[in-house]
Amino acid sequence: MSVAPEDFKLALRQWTSGISIVTAENDGEHHGMTVSAFGSVSLAPPLISVCLAADARVVELVTASRRFAVSVLASHQAEISDRFATYPDEGRFEGQGFVEGADGCRLIEGALAHIECNVYSAHEAGDHVVLIGRVQHCSAAEGVPLLYFGGGYGVFQPQP
Repeated sequence: MSVAPEDFKLALRQWTSGISIVTAENDGEHHGMTVSAFGSVSLAPPLISVCLAADARVVELVTASRRFAVSVLASHQAEISDRFATYPDEGRFEGQGFVEGADGCRLIEGALAHIECNVYSAHEAGDHVVLIGRVQHCSAAEGVPLLYFGGGYGVFQPQP
């Protein structure tokens, strides 16, 4: 029995996730995209995972450079999430605050966390690639995360 794509998407919309921007650089070319499929894998060694559409431009840059970065977005950064999800490839960084990471990947200013990685492994998975990154540098800031649920953005409200 096959699951209809519409049913699968509807079910996945019930999962609340944080929003991150994955960026890559190779020979001076920068690219980035919004992702919600990001998570920790291992503490020793420090590993994370991200899932990217196999045909995304950022995958080509990661494949060539063997490195990428993740910026975990704060609650005030919904416009940045939209920009990196929908803008044409060449316009995503225009007018956007960023800093260069230690390995050359752009990091989104004001994000709650920055994680810079070398590719540990890559796995084809349907129409996506699962990248496992070995963390080389990371930092964290105080703030409230940007969340995605049911096709829209929200913020985390801690329970008293």
